[in-house]
Amino acid sequence: MGCVDGDGFELPVGLPAFILFDGQSCRLVDGEEGLALSSRLFGDE
Repeated sequence: MGCVDGDGFELPVGLPAFILFDGQSCRLVDGEEGLALSSRLFGDE
């Protein structure tokens, strides 16, 4: 099995996924939100 989201559903291969840590808790950012975050972080490369 590949990577799964917080609900146990498999994440699509090829889409970026990030784990954000705010100092107290973690949050999974995936799917369209992960793609948008990837564009903001790495768009100029």
